[in-house]
Amino acid sequence: MSIRDQIVDELLRRIKFSFGQTSRIYAGDGGVWGSWGRELPCFHYYEMPDSRKLIGNGLYDIILPIQLEYFVKLTRKAGVFEEGREKLQQVQAAIELDERFTVYMNVDNDSKTIKTDNELCVSYEMRTCEIAEILDNTLGVGLIYEFRYVDKFLGYEKFRH
Repeated sequence: MSIRDQIVDELLRRIKFSFGQTSRIYAGDGGVWGSWGRELPCFHYYEMPDSRKLIGNGLYDIILPIQLEYFVKLTRKAGVFEEGREKLQQVQAAIELDERFTVYMNVDNDSKTIKTDNELCVSYEMRTCEIAEILDNTLGVGLIYEFRYVDKFLGYEKFRH
């Protein structure tokens, strides 16, 4: 499994651990145009194109942005930003557990984890966040996290003559 896949798996594991194993999580952009056909609350995640910088023979410094959107029913129409900030803090608390996005293993579904030694990133950070009422009484909290890691690509070796 690639580092990229492991980062996505750990991100989804952290969300499910904090928000419940039955949390609805959809792959792909959660953009809403006109109507909403999904049950709330739910998450959408979207793996954006990564950027790669060659730092050695077959070694890349990679930045992977992942867009995460959390949609919930708004309880008070006048409290969009208050509720949005609360939801944003919940998402941050779920994701930002450590500095290098270490893999955790669930001991059981919702109460205990074990930290492993598998660090996935050099660093990660939230680059952008947005809070908006996307439709009547539907609150959207959108974030973009950038994960920076180093990975090898040795596939070119078999094409050399």
